[in-house]
Amino acid sequence: MITESIVIGILVLVIIYQRLRIRALKEMLKIDQLKPPEELSEKIIIDCTAEVFIPKGYCLDQNQLGDRQYEFRPDKVFLYRPNKKMHDVFSLWEKTKGRPVLNANVLDYLLSHQEIIPEDWKKKRIFFFGTIYGGPNREYFVRAIYWNRTEPGWRWELCWYGHRLSPDDYLAERII
Repeated sequence: MITESIVIGILVLVIIYQRLRIRALKEMLKIDQLKPPEELSEKIIIDCTAEVFIPKGYCLDQNQLGDRQYEFRPDKVFLYRPNKKMHDVFSLWEKTKGRPVLNANVLDYLLSHQEIIPEDWKKKRIFFFGTIYGGPNREYFVRAIYWNRTEPGWRWELCWYGHRLSPDDYLAERII
């Protein structure tokens, strides 16, 4: 009897061991089957000709279309950092003339698909100068995205052209 129960105990342990090995092998196979990040998702195409969001009380002053069908890839976005001589949003806007800036359609797409926004953007406020809004007092505004630390998540804000720049402010451009 004792030898029979020992044999049964050993068999149970072998079965448990085999199941654990199978589970571990399955986990390893999942890791080996992962595709590189660039192959994980399909192309992200953003329609830059779509009707752009206009905040209540504002009007659309200008909207650069750039690539009408823009293929978003984080490695194809250049975040331009203003130099220390630029003190306000207006001085940064002056630098955008003729540059391949991204418009608010890209901003809105990113806000609705926050999982594709690169992690290293979290410490930055990023302006999308392709879309300029007119305010109620004939002033100009531009939208930017930023990471909200108190309620984690991406948000947008409307910045007046006289708004002072901070070291965390960047301009989103597409790399041609």
